[in-house]
Amino acid sequence: MCGGDLASGQTVTVTVDVGYNDQASNPFVHTYHPDHDNLAADFKTVQPVGRESYRIRREIKLTFEPPGSGFASLTRTGRQLLGTYEETMTLFGLATSGPANEKSYAMKGAFALNRISDIATLETE
Repeated sequence: MCGGDLASGQTVTVTVDVGYNDQASNPFVHTYHPDHDNLAADFKTVQPVGRESYRIRREIKLTFEPPGSGFASLTRTGRQLLGTYEETMTLFGLATSGPANEKSYAMKGAFALNRISDIATLETE
């Protein structure tokens, strides 16, 4: 789920949910490691969430700086967006819900997005 405008002075929020068995996106799942494949010792029975890997929710907020009036700001207009990145990542453990089986981590930093092309839609020939 994503909301907001990708523009100076605006905020974009994104929520990303990663399943506990999503092998392509979940860093806790390893197909060829028996302790992290979400399978029991018989390699057939699927383990519940939190037994070998976690469900992940990432709540991301990008806050873009408003346009400035200085030389650097005026010359990068339309070519670069600067701002603050904030994220809360929550790991969900065993199938029972509640704070005892959840752990959250907060991160914050700066970012810069650079426009490399004015073409709105890239196409192949």
